[in-house]
Amino acid sequence: MRSLIQKITLILLSWINPQITSIFALIIKKIFFSKKSKKYQVSMINLRICFPEKNDEWLEKMINASLDEFAKAILEAPYLWRVASRNLDKLIFKVHEEHYIDQCLEKNKGIIFLTPHHGCWELSGLYAASKIDTAILFNPFKNKTLNNFVLKGRAATGATVVPTDNVGIKVLLKFLKNNKAIGILPDHTPKAGQGEMSFFFNEPSNTITLINKLARKSKTPIMFIHSKRLPKGIGYEIFIETGLSSSGITLTKLTAKIPSFNSAESISTLSARVHDLLNALEAKPL
Repeated sequence: MRSLIQKITLILLSWINPQITSIFALIIKKIFFSKKSKKYQVSMINLRICFPEKNDEWLEKMINASLDEFAKAILEAPYLWRVASRNLDKLIFKVHEEHYIDQCLEKNKGIIFLTPHHGCWELSGLYAASKIDTAILFNPFKNKTLNNFVLKGRAATGATVVPTDNVGIKVLLKFLKNNKAIGILPDHTPKAGQGEMSFFFNEPSNTITLINKLARKSKTPIMFIHSKRLPKGIGYEIFIETGLSSSGITLTKLTAKIPSFNSAESISTLSARVHDLLNALEAKPL
């Protein structure tokens, strides 16, 4: 019964456009993310670490905006997956610097897409896969119903979804060797002994090295891609940036542009952990 209810809920959400889910997000935020909630309190701690010069009024405003964005991300994803499989252009208002991708396609070059948890990251992945044959890493959910739904959704525009293990890494290498693209979330915390210390908002953080290793080995350009929600759920803008790395410094620059696009709870734990969509993760400050 529980599985059936979850499936029905996800299907219903897939038919509710962002103009409506943006209203629902405000309700969700008030119910689950009050000032007494752990998510709000951890967000306040982390924002104080990142922006020590800001006053309480600014911090509270940023937390509220961030939690609103987080709720939107949860509610809008099923709709994005359904619509993207039929008409992705319906969702996108404008793409900035798209010529970077077109140039790689013209030269038959592969691309390493980095899609941090910044703005509407689900749309970023869907867009990338619509432009070039792309393999993306996927960490399975324990919930089978949710796992199957998300897996199908992230493949809606043709992406090849692979596990986050040695088998998946081999697929990524094969894609790069064949001048195709791969997509990786650069703001996850690597396992102990597998990362490299960098700085995120001047705080030491364990940063993944896989991306730079893949780029050097395959001589493939790296592109950051992130999506901005437009007011009142009318659509999205996509931004593409090059000449960057996967370091904490680069992530800091992207995050600082519009902090409310990120999950403030995770904007800077000392391990630079950021929440993944639809998963009940809770970042804890060190």
